[in-house]
Amino acid sequence: MLRPVIRRDLTIAALLSAALIVLLVLKVDRLTMGSPQFAAGGDHLAYCAMAVNPQESVGAPYCYRVLVPGLVSILPISVESGFYLLTLAFLWGTGIVMYLVLRELGESNFFAWSGVALFHGLNWAGKFTLWDFWLTDPALFFFGIFAFLAVLRGNIPMLILSLTLGVMAKEAIIFVLALYYGYHARKWLDWHVAGRTVLAGLLPLGLLLGLRVAIPHSNTYAPLELLREFGLPRLTRDLVGNLWGGTLGTWGV
Repeated sequence: MLRPVIRRDLTIAALLSAALIVLLVLKVDRLTMGSPQFAAGGDHLAYCAMAVNPQESVGAPYCYRVLVPGLVSILPISVESGFYLLTLAFLWGTGIVMYLVLRELGESNFFAWSGVALFHGLNWAGKFTLWDFWLTDPALFFFGIFAFLAVLRGNIPMLILSLTLGVMAKEAIIFVLALYYGYHARKWLDWHVAGRTVLAGLLPLGLLLGLRVAIPHSNTYAPLELLREFGLPRLTRDLVGNLWGGTLGTWGV
């Protein structure tokens, strides 16, 4: 059951998202260039370097996530302010599209607005990304929820647009493409839906591969080393803690 969206209700959702972000801004510290932790290492150093000098060689996979650092590099403000501004904008946009998604799923205004509030209350969404505002994850949130809305509506052009822009922010968004097939297929092998899925994936997948050809760089990480250092411990002695952290620790009750 679809519920029509009234402009007044959408405006309330936008104001609610903005107000919640303001509250988070007042509460959450920022990882600024002057912070002791800034130079200690992390993903933010790669994105900052890309924005300061787009020609600088940065290791994979960061070097392929060109959208956010590229936008920051052309903004007429400081690099630090640019990353923070884009983080605020993408989080705000995510809250608004979250409202549209919930209405598309048939929820009332009350539950749709509640969903916006719940999103901004997630520790690993708004709170963390407002602290480490150099990351590309807020852009992934926005284009990801935008792509999800396109899946719900069966809107192929909207899906292509969101995935194409999204892969330039973070490649993980390409998995939403499989969701289109899973949501619309009416049998295990639905050739009609499969054809539309392939059509929707041509441009974003082509761009994803094109970035890796146009920006040749060896991977910063060795897969087997990562498996030994992080993968195996998380699957054995740290399994319970990771299950807890990835469920209630991330999303809450």
